[in-house]
Amino acid sequence: MNTRQPISHTAKPTSPKLLCVSFNQDQDCFAIGHENGFRVYSSDPMVERVKRTFNKSSSSSRSGIGHISMLHRTNFLSLVGGGKNPKFPINKVIIYDDLKKKNTLSLEFMSPVLNVFLSRIRIISVVETHVYVYAFSSPPKLIATYETIRNPYGVSDLSNSLSINNDTSPTAPSSSSSLSSSSSLLLSSSSSSPASQSSVNEILAFPGRQPGQLQIVDISPQHQHRNLISIFKAHRSPIRCISLNRQATMVASASETGTIIRVHSISNCSLLYEFRRGLDKAIVYAMKFSPDGTKLAVISDKQTLHVFRLDRHMSSKATGGSASRDSTPSPSTTDSSALSSGNPGAVGATNQDSLNRQHFLRSLPIFTSYFQSQWSFVSLHLSPNPSLTTASSSSTVNSSSKATGIGNSHTAEKFNESINSNSQINDRAALGWSSDDSIILVWKFRGKWEKYVIVKNESTNEWGLEREGWRSFGEFQ
Repeated sequence: MNTRQPISHTAKPTSPKLLCVSFNQDQDCFAIGHENGFRVYSSDPMVERVKRTFNKSSSSSRSGIGHISMLHRTNFLSLVGGGKNPKFPINKVIIYDDLKKKNTLSLEFMSPVLNVFLSRIRIISVVETHVYVYAFSSPPKLIATYETIRNPYGVSDLSNSLSINNDTSPTAPSSSSSLSSSSSLLLSSSSSSPASQSSVNEILAFPGRQPGQLQIVDISPQHQHRNLISIFKAHRSPIRCISLNRQATMVASASETGTIIRVHSISNCSLLYEFRRGLDKAIVYAMKFSPDGTKLAVISDKQTLHVFRLDRHMSSKATGGSASRDSTPSPSTTDSSALSSGNPGAVGATNQDSLNRQHFLRSLPIFTSYFQSQWSFVSLHLSPNPSLTTASSSSTVNSSSKATGIGNSHTAEKFNESINSNSQINDRAALGWSSDDSIILVWKFRGKWEKYVIVKNESTNEWGLEREGWRSFGEFQ
């Protein structure tokens, strides 16, 4: 009698289709790295702009890209090796000039590189216990090194904004570098660099040296010699996710617990908002502010997309003095009291006019801070497979999947009824905004692009999320 275990004939993917996904500074483009090279796409609509394959000559050649960062829409990208056959060492950052099809700069470290950020004047490399800031010049010049708590996921963020200043004109990059003369655009035909009439404000955020600490550093050229640093306690647990708004006035953070999202002012480290994602512990792995800074999108490993509303009045308070800090603030007493008492009564998130959902018992003083929390004004449980409810083609638009606000994601529960065997793999999505009401998700494991739009139902006066389209990346060869 044959007692051998049957061999499963179902092919299960064992590695993600995309090794990495990264949006550019304006989030109008994104780059992906895979086992054979990298590609660049426009965010909305998803259109391939650049395709680079490194293993054309030999199938065994090293070609995997594990991390990629774009410099706006220019021809410069940062590459770090990854995958089964890394193109470059995982402890080395390569600045790649796509116009010349060659490596321009190289930075090597003693440990694997976990994150890289580019600006027109800076290169920031994040390793497990340090953050390195270099001048974007040839050769790169080390400007500062910051020690952090153990940061195995490279949690950090960079925001750069322009302020009009007719008296200053920063160089980007250094005039002694050959990069400035060859920084032609990769995806557009005209440059929009206003260096002659504006100054650059660059804010870098990363974990501090203690669990829950958040460190804010101004690495702008006009402030680098003053070493403006803010360190404050944002959470009790170690920080898992950080996001800066485009205006460089607010920073959002989530801890490893993942139940609370806090938004602080960069200028004085005061607590502006405290949002509740849920009650269960979850890994918040992606957060992004909308371009106008009035919404915050959050994704966790619960595969739920939350969007929180930030009141314009409170958001404007975060702008005061953010570009002209002259001293290093002490740890935020406002946030410390909020952490100890759990009472966000003085926080802007308790605005009665907010679109975010609140508990109906919030006005009673006898209840705990849970009843005073604010939930997302719209949320959606994401489908593990977009094709379950759409056509079987590789691209679909005007999909019918919707979820209303008020947190009712029951309309998306039908996605779970037909989950296949691949659903056991917890996929991760890169998050970006193509407009103030349009969210782009790029899934790494299954290689999917999705677009969700925030819409208002005029008949019920409720807000919701509607999936407007999705598309598959296909095979990378």
